[in-house]
Amino acid sequence: YVVIRWLQFVGLLVLVGAVAFRVFVLGFLRREQGAAAPIMGAASQRAARAALFATAALGVATLLRLVAQSYAMHGAADALNIGLIATMLGHTVWGWGWITQVVGVAVAASGFVLARRGGAGGWGIAALGALILAVTPALSGHAVAAPRLRALAILADGAHIIGASGWLGSLLFVVVVGIPAALALAESERGRAVADLVNAFSPTALVFAGLTAATGVFAAWLHLGTVPALWQTQYGRLLLLKLAILSVVAGTGAYNWLRVKPALGDIEGAGRVRRSASVELAVGVLVLVVTAILVATPTAMDIAAMRP
Repeated sequence: YVVIRWLQFVGLLVLVGAVAFRVFVLGFLRREQGAAAPIMGAASQRAARAALFATAALGVATLLRLVAQSYAMHGAADALNIGLIATMLGHTVWGWGWITQVVGVAVAASGFVLARRGGAGGWGIAALGALILAVTPALSGHAVAAPRLRALAILADGAHIIGASGWLGSLLFVVVVGIPAALALAESERGRAVADLVNAFSPTALVFAGLTAATGVFAAWLHLGTVPALWQTQYGRLLLLKLAILSVVAGTGAYNWLRVKPALGDIEGAGRVRRSASVELAVGVLVLVVTAILVATPTAMDIAAMRP
C-alpha cells in the first residue's frame, strides 16, 4: 500500500508540476517576451505529453488503491467482490474520495490531450483536473479524520500537495522539458534562454515552497498536539525525518539561487544548473517515500484518542 501511495504522489507531483510549469514558469516568459518566446511552443507541448503519461500512471495507481483498500476491508477472498466494492465506494468517505480522484484523472487527461494538440483551453481544463486531484489524498488520509478543524485540514492538505508539486514538479519540468528546449535553439541563444527560464522559475519556486512550509506547519500542529510527540511517537519521528530530508532539498535550492543562478548565461552555466537541480529532485523522491509511509501511520492525536 505504501508503494501504491508513493506512485500516487509521484503522479500528482508530475501532473500538478506540469500545470505549474506551463501556467507560471512559461506564463512568466510569455509576459516578459511575448507569445513568440523561443521555447514556448516546444516546451508547452512536451510538458503536456509528459503530463499525459503521469496521468496514466496516476490512473493505474487509483485502480490499485481500490483493490488494496478492498483487500484490507474485505479480505483476500472478497477483495474483488463487485457488490462489496460498490458499497464501499457509495457509503464511505474513502469511496467518495476515490470517485473524485477518478473524475480528476479524467478531467486532467482530457485537458492534457487537448493541450498536446494545441487546442485552446487545454491547459485550463488540465488545471481544473489538477485542483480536483490535489484534494483527493486528504479524503483518504489524516485530514478527513482530524478531530478538529476538519474542513480546514482538508483544504490545507490539498494546498500542501499543490505547493510541493508546484515547487518540485515545476523544477522537474524545467530540467527535463525547459532546458532541453532551450538547448535546441541556435548556439548563440542557448545560454540566455536557460537563464531566462531559471529566472522565470525562481519566483514560482519561492511561492510554492512557502505554501508548502505554511501548510506543513499547520498539519504538524493539528496532528501532533504537543511538541514532545515529535520524538515520542512514530508519526512524529517520521515527520522529523521528512523535515530533515526537506532541509537538504531547501539547501540545494538555496545553493542554486545564490551560486548557480547568478552564473547563468552560457552553456557551462546550463550544465551546472541541470546537475544541481537533478540532485534536488533526487532528494525530493526520498521525501515522497517518507510521505507515503507517513500518511499510513497513526498520528499522535489518533493515538491519544484511543487511550482510555
